[in-house]
Amino acid sequence: MPHCFGLTAGRLAVLPYIVDDLLAWRTDFVLYPFIEYPIYPYVYVQLIFLTNMTQDYRNPTPQLISPEHETEAALLQDQAFQEGLLWGVPRFGHPEGKIYKHILEVLDNIDRLKVSAPLRRKLRLIALVHDTFKYREVRATPRDWSKHHGMLARQYMERFTSNQAILDVIELHDEAFYAWRCIFMYQLPGEGQVRLERLLARLGDNLQLFYLFFKCDTETGDKVQAPLRWFEQVVPGIEVLPPLPQSSTR
Repeated sequence: MPHCFGLTAGRLAVLPYIVDDLLAWRTDFVLYPFIEYPIYPYVYVQLIFLTNMTQDYRNPTPQLISPEHETEAALLQDQAFQEGLLWGVPRFGHPEGKIYKHILEVLDNIDRLKVSAPLRRKLRLIALVHDTFKYREVRATPRDWSKHHGMLARQYMERFTSNQAILDVIELHDEAFYAWRCIFMYQLPGEGQVRLERLLARLGDNLQLFYLFFKCDTETGDKVQAPLRWFEQVVPGIEVLPPLPQSSTR
């Protein structure tokens, strides 16, 4: 396989994303010997990198996300949390790449809601943690749902709060999308309906909290809006809101 100096122009176009991703790995002095990095199926590049990046350069997130109370500040100072914030490359649904950039979009949407201060605080905590442990997620087949990033985030967040509403929404935040996917993409309406009913049973009185976060999370990046619209149409008992003004998907 060609080394980096033999790359075509098309492959060079994606190198900034690859370099940015590699530099986000939390290592101080690392030689990456002939790393094979997948760009597209069956297409690889081999790269050699010697990094000596300072901790301040590779960890800008506390300055970019402003904590509003002690719990948020504690999260932003935690090394495992910081590592998760810096994970990610541009991809469908998340053209912004890194997790912290997605979180900033969700936080902006939360600011657009007209909600009480206690509810806003819950939504912010959910936003900060919901995707932050994707870097630890196990996606083997068959899927081990106990290693889903929502469950990993819930387990992590149990160190910081005992509020079951916050913990449940963190754990379940992708379940509405999965129910929609079963019905409309996998053509498994029975399985999708069971998944939706199980979600609603788990949420109980926290349905509106889940919906508000689902909305703030979905109206970001270039995410498909169909799962949100479907949820708004088929689930009784939620106070449906119009599309958020100036959100990134509008």
